Amino acid sequence: MPIIDIVIYAIALAIDATVVSIANGVCYPSIRKRMMFLMAGLFGFFQFLMPVIGYYFYKLFVGQITFISGMSKWIAFVLLTLLAIKMIIEGFNRIYKNEGIACDTSVRDISIKRLLYQAVATSMDALAVGISLAIAYPTQSIYTSTIIIGVITFVLSIAGVFFGARIGSIVTKYAPLIGGIALFFVGLKILIGF
Repeated sequence: MPIIDIVIYAIALAIDATVVSIANGVCYPSIRKRMMFLMAGLFGFFQFLMPVIGYYFYKLFVGQITFISGMSKWIAFVLLTLLAIKMIIEGFNRIYKNEGIACDTSVRDISIKRLLYQAVATSMDALAVGISLAIAYPTQSIYTSTIIIGVITFVLSIAGVFFGARIGSIVTKYAPLIGGIALFFVGLKILIGF
């Protein structure tokens, strides 16, 4: 798999986690470094784990059905297009509604339970990406791609918390739209085969 494709996947997948990290940075401006690294680590780990689960789900179950494997490029394209549409709609909603970041002022520090919830919630889309990786690159190992996805998510999450107070409103508004467009073009690239 070309490195540029992996990086596009990684950045597009990391957008949700980055937006949540920015929100956490805005809402918890005095977050401890230990919690910041724990948050980024959890986000990165789940962004690594979910594509692996999706990849092996396809390999072990769906990929064994001849009819489905014959349509694999279309399946990858449809999955990525649906994810792209979801992100684009979310982006337009944020822009149209001029949504800012809502903070729960009754909570002074972010809890580990909340971090786990955020990590799982922001990585669910990565299951579909794991399936599309199994379809588009059936002979390549999933681990190089998912490690890069996890590391990029970790780095962007740290940056999100750090810069949350300064750029929070701009990034949370436009990031889903940009990520959705990027995922659509990755899906189109898989379908066309270039």
